[in-house]
Amino acid sequence: MNNIERLETLLQVGNLSMQFDTANAPQLGATFNLTAYIYDENAVVTPDPAATPDPAATPDPTATPAS
Repeated sequence: MNNIERLETLLQVGNLSMQFDTANAPQLGATFNLTAYIYDENAVVTPDPAATPDPAATPDPTATPAS
């Protein structure tokens, strides 16, 4: 199943900062970027034959190049 077809929500938050006050310790903090992908697990998606790679078209990485 192609995940992009199941994608229900894409949430991107940049430079998110969180501060935590604690009773007996220094203040804790974190800054980060967040990207969340939420998929619909019940989505019915038909497979795309073009998205499936042809194994015969994939070169062998251990093969010696022709000179």
